[in-house]
Amino acid sequence: MKRVSMNNARMHRFVLAHLLTVVGEWAAIVGILVHAYRWGGSSAVGFVALAVHVPTLVFAPLAAHLTARHRAHSVRLAGFAVQAVALAGAAIAAALDLPSPAVAALVVLGLGAINTLRPTGAVLLPTIARSTEELVGGNLRVSYCDSVSGLIGPLVAAALGGIGGPTAVFIACAAGSAIAVAATAWRPSPLALAHAHGNATPPRRVMRAATAELRERKWAIGVLGVSSARNLVIGAFDVLLVVVALQALELGDRGPGLLSALVGAGAVVSMLLVTFVVRRAQLRRALTGGLVATAAMLVGFGFFTSAPVAFVVLPLLGMCLSSMENLSRMLLQRSTDPRSLGPLFACLGLVGGIAQVAGVGIAQGLMALAGLHGALIGTGVVLVVIALATTRALRDADSHADVPVVEMALLSGLPMFAPLPAATLEMVARSAERVKIASGEAVIRQGDSGDVFYAVADGEFDIDMNGVYLRTAPRGDFFGEVALLSNVTRTATVRARTDGELLAIHRDPFLLAITGHEVSHAAATAYVDSLDLEEKMRRTSRSRGAAGDDK
Repeated sequence: MKRVSMNNARMHRFVLAHLLTVVGEWAAIVGILVHAYRWGGSSAVGFVALAVHVPTLVFAPLAAHLTARHRAHSVRLAGFAVQAVALAGAAIAAALDLPSPAVAALVVLGLGAINTLRPTGAVLLPTIARSTEELVGGNLRVSYCDSVSGLIGPLVAAALGGIGGPTAVFIACAAGSAIAVAATAWRPSPLALAHAHGNATPPRRVMRAATAELRERKWAIGVLGVSSARNLVIGAFDVLLVVVALQALELGDRGPGLLSALVGAGAVVSMLLVTFVVRRAQLRRALTGGLVATAAMLVGFGFFTSAPVAFVVLPLLGMCLSSMENLSRMLLQRSTDPRSLGPLFACLGLVGGIAQVAGVGIAQGLMALAGLHGALIGTGVVLVVIALATTRALRDADSHADVPVVEMALLSGLPMFAPLPAATLEMVARSAERVKIASGEAVIRQGDSGDVFYAVADGEFDIDMNGVYLRTAPRGDFFGEVALLSNVTRTATVRARTDGELLAIHRDPFLLAITGHEVSHAAATAYVDSLDLEEKMRRTSRSRGAAGDDK
């Protein structure tokens, strides 16, 4: 049971690091916007809001390239470290009373590094989860973090801003990123390492691969559209809430943080909605409903901009926005080849960044043309257009949301399955059977006939030949391939060291996939050749004979 405990601990640390990072993101944005308002008024807020979101257009593709080129775990650690250093620098710059553009540059660097969070998380979470149920649970916990961050982050900014201004906010954000580094500093699992070594896509082709995935799965564009609508509103709110708080409602420096916290309070409530909806077969109704409700409330808030209305509408908006973001990500993960999750989620970040920049621009433009009220109403109208444009795509997305992501993630880390096309890998994953094994139980015995290949989904399994111990296969490893590929009897005995679980793939789907793909077949053959079984058989036979003579 030790292995299960370790995996659970990694999941806890994964979620903790995510929580600290997204809370810091919200707090840092509020802090820099307040700093900008003090320095140059509402026009400075608009420019800084653009400065905060525009770099995403660069950082999101870079995050995708890094995730494809290097181990996702290492990229995630580096992203947290950059955040910690950049936000600490912003705190120092604010304390020295440097101009807002100088402080904003450091904050932008820290926020840009956050773009590594979701592509690396999309790759790592299926390798940490041991079953589809655990993957759903992990996704829910991540969505809870995203939801509560919209409340906690602005409240932290409001509280610390009232005590020590933006400097105190940036110090807290830097400390949270440093803790995230410590929480993520675990030894990568063999499965994660296998994914890193098995990814051969050149960095410059990562976003091209994501685009190709979108062309193949056109309904995913609709999912990106809903997520973008949410980001458009967030970008618009970066400007509008500051102006509402400081001009329309005259709430003072704590006002932007308090209004953002109202949106965050609704996001916390959305956890209940997401928990209920995510376990249902269809998500499109919730996504479309959230989009339409958001549009209606923005229009209503535009007509009736007052403190009582704000205290009612902003939490409801937060509930809708958070639900849209979390459900769209889950729908995308449910229906995508796990090998494309890193680039595709980076593409999600890129499109989201574009939407946030567009939101800032739309808010600024509409305020110049029609004032604050017109900007709120106009943003709602834009969402109505997006809702109409994505209805059909969301319906198609729901019909594809049954991809065996956990099984595909496990198999795609193995050398003979890594080169397979998505459709073939999915076929193999669907044919796999989950088999629970008790500690001490023999899975295969040397000399028996073999017609099943095994991938280790959980636990540890000892492999011996002629009674001589060879190695231990942990999660992400495999055995049983030799008998199928070489048409011989089992060459070794495998026994469970701990309670565990295996993915069992029978001969026909295994051979159909491997022999039907030249690169996979070559990889499998090369692997079997590298085992040098004849030499191991002679060596273990001699060791066994020597042990017998000693007796």
